[in-house]
Amino acid sequence: MGRFYDATGENIIISHHDAEIVSEANAHVRPYMQGPYEEYYSAGKMRLKGQYEKREKVGTWTYYHPDGTLEKEEEYVKDKVHTYRFFHPNNQPAVEFMLKGGWLIKEHVRYSEEGALVYRRIQDEQDSEKMHETFYYPDGTVKAVYTIRSRMRTGDYICYDEDGLIVESGEIEKDEYTRRVFYDKEGNVIQ
Repeated sequence: MGRFYDATGENIIISHHDAEIVSEANAHVRPYMQGPYEEYYSAGKMRLKGQYEKREKVGTWTYYHPDGTLEKEEEYVKDKVHTYRFFHPNNQPAVEFMLKGGWLIKEHVRYSEEGALVYRRIQDEQDSEKMHETFYYPDGTVKAVYTIRSRMRTGDYICYDEDGLIVESGEIEKDEYTRRVFYDKEGNVIQ
């Protein structure tokens, strides 16, 4: 068990529990971590927990606020973060990022405090520069769908009302609308 301080000066207590710390011949090389890892705030509440395998972070690492509510989760594969999840104060998921290769965002998802999906952006499987962006109404119906290329909305888009009827469609080029079509409740084009 050791004591460390975070950037705010908060006293952090480190507990390796059953984790095996294997010293290496050279003192300047960090210890060989293996097994469960936990940190606690000085008040005794858990700050984070995770798992080491041969010095690498593996599996899910969970971080908590001082009041005990979830702050975030990180899923590791070969010591690289594969997924980040951030939480609302009520412990419902708020934002989730799935990474590809440890840094490129493959998928980005946002949730309301009630846990409803409100936004999803996913990388195209065939074209890594292309992403599909979808917005949702609170009941889960699709609100709008866009295509993103090189971090800008480019291509066709379509918008729906809460009943699922098309209200607008068109094309966007580098975040600028180049063609817009509006529809009435019967699906007729409004001139």
